[in-house]
Amino acid sequence: MYALIRLEHDNTHGCCGHTLYGVCGNRRLLERVRAGQEHPEHWRVTHTSCELTRPGPQPLLEAG
Repeated sequence: MYALIRLEHDNTHGCCGHTLYGVCGNRRLLERVRAGQEHPEHWRVTHTSCELTRPGPQPLLEAG
């Protein structure tokens, strides 16, 4: 499984966290979504464990 995450930046310290936007078994699909974002350098597709694929208390956010 792969996860699409957006890196959160601030002006003084650089990267200060991330937000999970989606989980998928198809890395190519997530790479296409990442490439279509306004600042693709702020997005990452990473290999993930099965724990991220379980339903959690917060819904996933819409990429955009």
